[in-house]
Amino acid sequence: MSDLKVSPLIKTLSDNYVNNRISFDEYRFERQVILRQIDSEFNQRFFEDSQSELDESISAEQLETNAITETLAEEEIIIHEKEVEEDSVV
Repeated sequence: MSDLKVSPLIKTLSDNYVNNRISFDEYRFERQVILRQIDSEFNQRFFEDSQSELDESISAEQLETNAITETLAEEEIIIHEKEVEEDSVV
């Protein structure tokens, strides 16, 4: 992987993270992939795949995000029900 290929990858990755298009864990994973590719190509270093650890981390984050989304949806329903009750009383 030449530096001409790496530079736009890292720039795009950084832009995506800065603009909140990807999570911190996704950013770290993608950055790690790029850096390991560079290291394996230029330094002949090879790494064991830690994909399962990352998958667990991302899955935990997704579960937390889903829980927060569900809680917010439930709160919106409660607020809406209260507004309907107040409108029917008036």
